[in-house]
Amino acid sequence: MSGLWLKDLLVLKRQSLALILNIIVATFVLALFKENGIFIGMMVFGITISLVTLNLLTYDQNDNGLVYIFSLPITIKEYIIQKYSIVTLMNVLGIVVMIILSLIFNQVQNWQLSFMWILTSAYLVGLVVLGIILFTLHFQLSHGPESGAVAMSALGSVNVVILGVGWAIFAETNWGRKIVLQIYQYFTDHGTGMLLIGLSLLLVVVISLAAQSSIKYLTNHDI
Repeated sequence: MSGLWLKDLLVLKRQSLALILNIIVATFVLALFKENGIFIGMMVFGITISLVTLNLLTYDQNDNGLVYIFSLPITIKEYIIQKYSIVTLMNVLGIVVMIILSLIFNQVQNWQLSFMWILTSAYLVGLVVLGIILFTLHFQLSHGPESGAVAMSALGSVNVVILGVGWAIFAETNWGRKIVLQIYQYFTDHGTGMLLIGLSLLLVVVISLAAQSSIKYLTNHDI
């Protein structure tokens, strides 16, 4: 299975410019939207990560690539585990980069946000993004690259609309800002440890179920 990792890392290396530009865009978003930029910037990260990681699957599916891969000593289970692992790792990397950028702006622009608030904000959006990626990953495995791209575009558009409406409500209205402050105060007083642990356990369950579903589909259908 090390060959799969090497192949995907080489493909990712060819797309390194997109990842670098994504960091620049996320930095600009944080500078422009300040605290609210954590949510927007993380969503931008998510869209780029989705495109990059799903492109890895498209690369495999083109020209009957999966048929060739499974003619090698690689099982369907190993292939799915590797793909879901790299998607999860890319998402975690996006969360880490977003947290680092947010901490820098928190100090420079004096946002006065706690580390746990920044961590929780990036992690929550990262979970939503990962959910979208897992759905489109399984959808693309089931229906092909074209349908997967359409599904990802549709889900991405819906989330952008939701994010835009949410930002308008919570950033531009008094009652919206009041809700944000109450949530912030609650987590400041009680901490977010249990929430993060619970979400992490939920994440493990979701990834496991999604991977099992993909393995079952590829096992029962002609590639």
